[in-house]
Amino acid sequence: MKRMACGMLLLVALLLTTPGAWASGVVFPDGSASEVFPVAGGNAFAFGNFEGDGDIFVQFADLDGNLLFTNIDGFPDALAYWFRATGTFDPDGLAIYDFLIDQGAGFFLVTQVAF
Repeated sequence: MKRMACGMLLLVALLLTTPGAWASGVVFPDGSASEVFPVAGGNAFAFGNFEGDGDIFVQFADLDGNLLFTNIDGFPDALAYWFRATGTFDPDGLAIYDFLIDQGAGFFLVTQVAF
């Protein structure tokens, strides 16, 4: 299992633990929340299912709203990322996620990560 140290993932992990900090103010009836983060050349969109299964979804888009292929921590470029919560924790108490990416033909599993 790979530990991801990317700043974006740390930010998402922090916000995952504090959904009230998401500035969009939108909390869906099932406890999910969404947020937009400015990044160089565009925005990152994150959606977290906090009270459900704990999954996190991330996409990057340019300033015109076009999806961008991006790279997280050396993994293959992708249009979208899905951190699928496994409901388990590593020995350090970090949540373990299946890390799936979509390169335009549907999601596939790359590895497991903990944060």
